Amino acid sequence: MDVLTKMSLDHGSVYESLAIFKNLSAAMSENDQAKRTAALKNFLNDIILPHFVYEEDNVIPVVLEYGDPAEKKVTQEIKQEHVEIIKKINEFMALTAAAGAGPAETTVLALILRHARKEDVYLFPAFKKYYKV
Repeated sequence: MDVLTKMSLDHGSVYESLAIFKNLSAAMSENDQAKRTAALKNFLNDIILPHFVYEEDNVIPVVLEYGDPAEKKVTQEIKQEHVEIIKKINEFMALTAAAGAGPAETTVLALILRHARKEDVYLFPAFKKYYKV
């Protein structure tokens, strides 16, 4: 189990978004743009992308199999958001390879934080209910 998912399941329904915000705050507190961009890239590559892979392989299938219709609907939305966020992450990586981050940085961060909150409210409570069914 990846660290963010484990913490979220262990510590309550709002933990994932808080953990992500804490990690993002540390990355974004860097004053030097190049260092901040590097820290954000590391965060995306080392935390967010592996977290999405873990959810896609282990969490989402459980809710899609055992969840009620409303839980399945929200889980499908979350799964689609992974695709959209990964696309924005890839765009961000391409942009920062050529120049600084700027607005692309803000867009990616806003998407990730909104997505994490949705998972906290809908996905993880459903997963906890059906895990090891």
